[in-house]
Amino acid sequence: MSSDFAIEIWAAGNTSQAVASRSLVMLGNNDGGNEIAIYQGPNDSSLVAVYIDDQRFGFFNVDGLDRSKEKCHYLCLTRVDNFFTFYFDGKPLKTEDLNSIDLDIGSSNMLIGADYDPPGVNNNPGNYWVGTINEVRIWTKVIQSAEVSFHHNNPDKLTEHYSSGGLDHLIGIWRFNEEFEDYVSDESGNSNHAYFRGDPGSIYWDTGK
Repeated sequence: MSSDFAIEIWAAGNTSQAVASRSLVMLGNNDGGNEIAIYQGPNDSSLVAVYIDDQRFGFFNVDGLDRSKEKCHYLCLTRVDNFFTFYFDGKPLKTEDLNSIDLDIGSSNMLIGADYDPPGVNNNPGNYWVGTINEVRIWTKVIQSAEVSFHHNNPDKLTEHYSSGGLDHLIGIWRFNEEFEDYVSDESGNSNHAYFRGDPGSIYWDTGK
C-alpha cells in the first residue's frame, strides 16, 4: 500500500475514564497488528494514539479534550508520497517523512469503533469505542490542509459541498444516518457496507442528528 490516502473521522466520547485504549478505527495486517489505527489513549481521555505500520506514530495530548463532554471532534490521517500527517480539529499535530514504510493491510478487515488483537488476522475484536461516531470517510487521495480546515469548519459534512468530480476518490463513507439491523450503509456508491462485529444490541442509533 504505497499510494496516497486519507481517513477522516467525526466522533465523540461519553466518559473521561479511559481505562482502556478505545479504538476509533483500525486496519490490521496478517499478524494481527495495527497497520493503521487511531485510539483514545489508555488512562487519559485527552490522549490520542496513532499507529502506522504497527509502530507508534504519535501519542498526542490535546489541550482541553474531555471525552465526558460528548463533544464531537474531527480527526484526519492522510498520506502524500512518503509524508504522513495527522490532524485533530483541523490542526496538524505531526507530519513525518516515513520513507521506509511499506503498508501491508493483507487480508485484514477495517474496523470502525473496535480493533483486532493477535494472534492471527481478523481475530479477537475488542477495545470498543464508548461514545458516538458520526461519520467516517476513506479516500484514495491526500487531504490537503486547506481541505482539512474546510471539513472541520463545516461540521454538517454534506457532500453537496463538492462538485461531482470531487467525490471520485471517495471509496467509502459511513454517515450512520439511516438505521439498519446489522450493518452501516456505505453512501459512496461503492457498496463497502460496514457489518457489525460486536453486539448490535449495544449500539444506539440517533438518526435525529
